[in-house]
Amino acid sequence: MVNTTEVALVDLRTGGCPPEPSGRVVVLDDADSLVEHAESYLALTGEEMVTGVVCVAVGESVNAEGPHDGAVLEIPAALTYAAILWAGDTRGVEWAPGSKAPRPATGTDSLDSLIAALCVPEVFDQVLAAAERTGPATSPGVRVVPVGPDAQELAEARDAVVRRLGSGEAAVSPAGLKDLRSIGGERPPDR
Repeated sequence: MVNTTEVALVDLRTGGCPPEPSGRVVVLDDADSLVEHAESYLALTGEEMVTGVVCVAVGESVNAEGPHDGAVLEIPAALTYAAILWAGDTRGVEWAPGSKAPRPATGTDSLDSLIAALCVPEVFDQVLAAAERTGPATSPGVRVVPVGPDAQELAEARDAVVRRLGSGEAAVSPAGLKDLRSIGGERPPDR
């Protein structure tokens, strides 16, 4: 029987692999070892009891030749139907839109927090669904530092969402509407 309430964790960086994985599986691997571990991925993704795989590729990928070394993630065909999260720097980088180049984030390693989140079945399922829409690989290693919007911007965003909801383009739960009403403060004057 497939276990649909838990998420199994496999760390290929240490050579670990459960004897009979089932259900949802998060795999930790070094970014430059994905191709080397292709047979492990093929066995894992071919297992009938495995319902989904999210691979977290950690560190730089040093397999590429030339100017793209470290910036290109080589993905084996065995991971075609998996979600791949590339955490090139486990601390992430800080970057604010409109600012200069990103810089390494200060603070602690965030890999444990990422893995803990992926081990929540609902989060795992959302990551897998997002990979189906956007392609198999993405990078959660960028932390965008937004500049706080002012009350006018929040009110305009709230109004835009309400207009969109009223047009039938999106659905929202009653709880979401309550949260939406609490965004911002005073409504801007009508123009």
